[in-house]
Amino acid sequence: MSTFISHSLQDVAAYSSLRLALEGKGIRCWDPRSLTPGSSLRNQLRDAIESCDVCVFVATRNSLASQWCGAELGAFWGASKRVVVFLAESQLSESEIPPQFKGDLWTRDVVEVVQAVKAEIAAAAERRRAASLLRRTPVSELTIVGLHKMLAWMRGQRGEGISAPELLTKLRDATKVKIFPADASTYADMEAEILPLAIEVSTIPATLLLGAAKEVWEYSFRITTSTGAWFGFAAEAIRATAVDDYERCLLVRAEDETLEGLAVVQSVWERGDEIKFGRLYAVVGKKALGDPLGVQW
Repeated sequence: MSTFISHSLQDVAAYSSLRLALEGKGIRCWDPRSLTPGSSLRNQLRDAIESCDVCVFVATRNSLASQWCGAELGAFWGASKRVVVFLAESQLSESEIPPQFKGDLWTRDVVEVVQAVKAEIAAAAERRRAASLLRRTPVSELTIVGLHKMLAWMRGQRGEGISAPELLTKLRDATKVKIFPADASTYADMEAEILPLAIEVSTIPATLLLGAAKEVWEYSFRITTSTGAWFGFAAEAIRATAVDDYERCLLVRAEDETLEGLAVVQSVWERGDEIKFGRLYAVVGKKALGDPLGVQW
């Protein structure tokens, strides 16, 4: 994967010197010259952003005023990818940095930029490695030791001390499609983010999980499938005469305060007598989700 350098075309000198510094340390940078004339610029930039692990923003008054730079930064922020702010203009102050990036690294030191980019690329590679392992290994086949190792890795990525509502909020937010139109790679990235979160959510005691889910998700319902009764929670809902549609759903099966199964689906919708699930992002636990039979909204 490579690094995206967001800059104004009026700051070619600053961009070129930064790129030389990064490439001099073996960091591959996305090349704007790869853009193909006649093809959609928006789609090409979207593909470039998806392929990059980190963005370095060359902050000058020119780039701060650029709508293109604003769109690029917004795309990285929306995709939850890190942005490193390089203050390339001597008189530019911290207060002029876009507010959504003030918590990220901002520096005038090229060496610090290089170090931050290398660290983020390494972290992203580790996340892909772990996500790939999760995708290849059915959760039902994980040993207790293997599951604990994966949970330890995930806690290491996010830090200890996260509460049940905070973890459920992360899971809910991960179900939101951030790039439109969404394609197969977008959904693959979402699944890679959702599955580890779903596994960790499944370690929360059932009673605590159900109570916290009611706080985090906007809507709740009950659904019966071919494997039994499930509690349902949804972030969004569309209620109409001919259709009931719940979006970004968490489904939980619990018996005697024991969690039997957990699933994350794109949607649960009912049209007349027909009930269907949308895209299935993750299933964890002993109970398979099964086919939907009835919904109590």
